[in-house]
Amino acid sequence: MVHPVIEELKQELGDLADKAKLLKIATERIKQIPPLTLTEVLKVLAVGELTHSPNEWRRQSIDYHLDHFNEHMLDAHSKEDYIDKDSGLPSIAHAICRLIFVAEIMIEKQRG
Repeated sequence: MVHPVIEELKQELGDLADKAKLLKIATERIKQIPPLTLTEVLKVLAVGELTHSPNEWRRQSIDYHLDHFNEHMLDAHSKEDYIDKDSGLPSIAHAICRLIFVAEIMIEKQRG
C-alpha cells in the first residue's frame, strides 16, 4: 500500500520530470520520523479512539487544541517523569497529537 503522502505528492506533481526523484525523497523523509516518538503518538491516538467519539477532534476549534497543547507542554516540562496522569503516556506525545490536529484543520481550511 502506498503511503497517503506519496499519493498526494504524485497528484500534485503531475508530469514533472523530477517526479521520481521527489517521490524518493518524500519516502525517505517518512522513514526519518523518529520511531519512538511516532510509536508514542500512535498510542495516544489509539487511547483517544477508546475514550472519545470518532473524529471528535475535528469538531473542536484550533484554539481548543492549542489550549490542550499548552497544557500538555506545561505538564511535560514541569514533571520529572513527563507522563500524562490520565493515559500513562508521555505528555509530549499528547502535545504532538494536538499540533497534528491543528495542522490538519488548517490545511483542510486552506485547501477548501
